[in-house]
Amino acid sequence: RAADFNRAIRACTGDSRGPLLDQRKVTKHEFTFSGLVHCGHCGCALVGEKKKGKYVYYHCTGNKGKCPEPYAREEVLEACFADLLKGLVFDDEVMDWIVDALHQSHADEKRFRRYYYYLFRRPLS
Repeated sequence: RAADFNRAIRACTGDSRGPLLDQRKVTKHEFTFSGLVHCGHCGCALVGEKKKGKYVYYHCTGNKGKCPEPYAREEVLEACFADLLKGLVFDDEVMDWIVDALHQSHADEKRFRRYYYYLFRRPLS
């Protein structure tokens, strides 16, 4: 849980400032399109839901009232995104920038993991 993680980090670092992790909502599953797609009818977010332990469906949150749109299988959304991505063309300069940004992001993630691994491995005083 985020709250336990935050307490552990504060104990290791002596830092008593605000939360390190977002504590608004802890989700059980990471859905591919969460936060990326909205309902074409009412504009509300689409949320993922797992059925029978293996099928992922997205449906409108209905925050603006009951929405008549049906659910959509994740595979349908994947096909739509794949069709959109096929139409994108990047010049070499943009591709170089994307590659550099991905490398930097990966390096930042590795530094973050090493730092917190070190914090948790050192003895508490």
